[in-house]
Amino acid sequence: MGYLRKFPINYLKIDQSFIKDIGTDPSDAEIVKAMIQLGHTFKLEVVGEGVEKPAILGFLEQNGCDHYQGYHFSKPLPPAEFESLLTKRNHYIYHKTK
Repeated sequence: MGYLRKFPINYLKIDQSFIKDIGTDPSDAEIVKAMIQLGHTFKLEVVGEGVEKPAILGFLEQNGCDHYQGYHFSKPLPPAEFESLLTKRNHYIYHKTK
């Protein structure tokens, strides 16, 4: 936690190990909510990692998460395929607008 104040960081990334069970584990859901709030308290943008299901995305959106990544949007891609994906503005890439 001390690093959140000490180093010049802009993002707090929530590990997928917390996110994957927020639909079934109330403790994980509360931890993720607290992490989002903590990140925002420190003026950080929060990234939810490992988003694989629409319900997980919905939970993160409802709780103010700023950015998302995971298989729900796209599998990992080689650079050329990723560039093509961005060029086409494929619907799998999602960035919440403020």
